[in-house]
Amino acid sequence: MYTAEVVGAFALYTILMALFTNPVIDAVKNIVT
Repeated sequence: MYTAEVVGAFALYTILMALFTNPVIDAVKNIVT
């Protein structure tokens, strides 16, 4: 793997986690409470 591929994959993974984590946490909080 080239450095650019690793950085790109890491950035994409981070962005996806940032997009999905907040709504998921909010949904879980709404369900639990």
